[in-house]
Amino acid sequence: MSVLQSHETPPSYAAVYALVRMLDPALLTLAHEGAKAYSETYALLYRREVDAPNAVWQADHTLLDLFVLDDTGVTTRP
Repeated sequence: MSVLQSHETPPSYAAVYALVRMLDPALLTLAHEGAKAYSETYALLYRREVDAPNAVWQADHTLLDLFVLDDTGVTTRP
């Protein structure tokens, strides 16, 4: 049964547009550009391809929760 046969009016352009505007941009990227574009844009982890060994270097800059005793016996960060 089509919309016209059920005597219901189709939604207006404004109603459809409002629904589309509420969609998550990530979902729109997945629908329009595919899984590869989605993962490159929204994935939390990125895999990078390089042309040669040592082309990309990474370093961890996280402070360690490390405490030591100073000369007076007070715990402090080094």
